[in-house]
Amino acid sequence: MRQFSILRRRFVIRLFCFFVLVTSLLPLLSNAESVTTLKIAFNDFPPYAIKKGYNFQPHNDQECHYKAHIGYGIDPDFLISVLENAGISYELIFLPYSRIKFMLSKGTIDASAGFFYVERNGQPKYRYTLYDIGGETLLYAKNKQADRLTELELLLSLKLAIVRDNTFHNKDLDNWIYESKRLKPTLLANDYVQLFRQLDADRVDVIAVNSVVGDYMMKTLNLTGIKASPLRLKYGEDPLSDGIHIAMRRGTPDNIFDRVDASAKSLIEQGAFKCIQKKYGVMSNY
Repeated sequence: MRQFSILRRRFVIRLFCFFVLVTSLLPLLSNAESVTTLKIAFNDFPPYAIKKGYNFQPHNDQECHYKAHIGYGIDPDFLISVLENAGISYELIFLPYSRIKFMLSKGTIDASAGFFYVERNGQPKYRYTLYDIGGETLLYAKNKQADRLTELELLLSLKLAIVRDNTFHNKDLDNWIYESKRLKPTLLANDYVQLFRQLDADRVDVIAVNSVVGDYMMKTLNLTGIKASPLRLKYGEDPLSDGIHIAMRRGTPDNIFDRVDASAKSLIEQGAFKCIQKKYGVMSNY
């Protein structure tokens, strides 16, 4: 009987020690997600994302200031700023866009940016934070042709080229290309450099491009015989259909998402996003 009492006492002591150990580890376990390095991914899409990077010299004026650094495009630079402001470490990688969407859906990467809001089965496909909205699609052509392109219907008689799978936030143009097939592009380019080179070589008559990308390509490629037409297809201003978002995997813990969301909103209020756009020569819509 006495031996049983001793064994029971030892068991109670060991159980108590185990309880103390577990409770002492709980704060560490709850903070584990907070110190996780997030894997963020982008596709090469200048000036929104630039795989090779761009060297910036120190800059300081009334609106913006930054040290010498390597920039990776508007969207990566903003997401990196958001994570650093939130005290979250990250790993940046570049992948094809289709692979990024697949991996984000599967949860094998943590976040990206430059995404439009999408629902799946009535639920947001990712966890979203809005940071930009608006914009427009421009139609570029050779100089004389561009001046005559004033109505969308005129595209039906021209050889149009677009980047593969691009959409334009214009119901008529998107419908003609992807649903009714009324307008069949002559060329589906793999990237924007190829798109502008094909126009410059007179292999197509007109190309449809987001205004930010178009302005960047015109400056980068130094194309003097091409210009934007007077026809400008403005995006809407609905945050769900026209907004640009940080997209995080659906399984992102609340404490991580909330820190990212709050950090993004704070930086937008401070004008940080506008400064990032400015250093790439882009005007802000937000």
